[in-house]
Amino acid sequence: MTEALIKLAKHSGWQEEFTFDTCKLNRQGYSEFLLNYMLGEKNGFVLNIDAQWGTGKTEFLKRLYVEAHNRNHPAIYIDAWESDFSKDPLLVVTSELINQLERYNEDIGGIEDWEKFKESSGKVLKGSLIAGASIASKFLIGDAGPGANIAQQLFSESDKSFTSKLASEYQEQLKAIEGIKSSLSQLSEVLAGSTYGLKLPVLVLVDELDRCRPTYAIEMLEVIKHFFRIDNFVFVVATDTPQMQESIKAVYGSNFDSPQYLKRFFDRAALLPTADFDTYLSHQNLHLDSYSEISIYPRPMARLPIFRVFSAIFESYDVSTRDVDQILSQLHACLRSLNASVSGKKVNLITLLVGIIERHKKLDSYTKRSNYDMTALVLKNSRLLNKIPQRSDQFKTYTLIEMALSSTCLFKEVQNEYRQASSYDVTFNPSQFRNKYQTDQSELQNIVCGEFVELLQQVRHQISLHLTWDDYKNCIDFAGYIN
Repeated sequence: MTEALIKLAKHSGWQEEFTFDTCKLNRQGYSEFLLNYMLGEKNGFVLNIDAQWGTGKTEFLKRLYVEAHNRNHPAIYIDAWESDFSKDPLLVVTSELINQLERYNEDIGGIEDWEKFKESSGKVLKGSLIAGASIASKFLIGDAGPGANIAQQLFSESDKSFTSKLASEYQEQLKAIEGIKSSLSQLSEVLAGSTYGLKLPVLVLVDELDRCRPTYAIEMLEVIKHFFRIDNFVFVVATDTPQMQESIKAVYGSNFDSPQYLKRFFDRAALLPTADFDTYLSHQNLHLDSYSEISIYPRPMARLPIFRVFSAIFESYDVSTRDVDQILSQLHACLRSLNASVSGKKVNLITLLVGIIERHKKLDSYTKRSNYDMTALVLKNSRLLNKIPQRSDQFKTYTLIEMALSSTCLFKEVQNEYRQASSYDVTFNPSQFRNKYQTDQSELQNIVCGEFVELLQQVRHQISLHLTWDDYKNCIDFAGYIN
């Protein structure tokens, strides 16, 4: 049944896109290791996958989902944010368990344990509705929603009758929850029997919790901890832990020990490895052939692929993977515009990328730099020290960026006899540039240096080919509106 299992799953469409082979962040080895670890647990295990928002948690979970099915383990995926409106995570988790488990065999409805589970689940859902209505304010009466009908009926009863009804339903719900846990555990063993041949544990993946309202996120964790620690089920909850800690403080107060509080929900926590930019960018659209109306410098070369240059620059500016796609989108927007508006001109690709990153990160160097001022090439607190875009050659990213910006800021201020600024003049000599950046230690640096010297020589003979820093900045500012 292994091949057919994923076809029965709720998210069967993920099997083509979300495989380990298509992982752009080079996390295949870690994914397999972590899955081996999780599937070795049996007794109500809860794992927290901790990573910042936008670092690939969702895609990571989707790949775990697909691979679990490939290994013949049932998997359930719950998007917590999608259900945030419900205000009842117990109802959400119970409903998803029912709906997704029932997909694995068309005859599952005839299993006695499954029928008991659904009967208990119905009591939980019923109790959840009444509990929700019990805390509703009387202003709900008159609303068109289904909650108003429940509230109308409850508020019309006497206080004694109302309280008795709640107490009765509450006790019924507690018994139902115990029934659910027992039935689910038994059901999992039935599914693993000879008739169905599935493997245990069942993997339950809870995603997008850090996007939810703080109260809902906390309630979801409470539900998983108290109601769904079940034999043969492993829960995996993905969070941005620092963000979750702040959410908890928003509910319980700024002095609340949220890190310790959060720990009690999980048996173990696992971090996502830092993104491998080289692998990620090698899968991105970095082809520049379509921009044929402009001349891009430095030109792509076999010894210095564009994705390696970009990778080194992103790492140097400490750009997170969640921002890479937006920055690349703005880069292509700029190149598309320049290709249409400044035909025949020289476009400094590194200057353009650095400017987009600096604006995105709101760095002072972006606003302080000018056509004739070289003092704001790179912000002092950046990480541009010894990043190496090609591991076999000692080529420093800082030098690459400095060369690119130096070949852009070509102008100096010229003052008239009254020492008032009146015009700008070309000041950077190509031979001076070569003397500064040529080295006996790096052949690769000399090649790139030669690219920029060629650019400077062409510009000095035909200044109209040159784009100033202000030209780049104007284009980048426009692209910054694309979010």
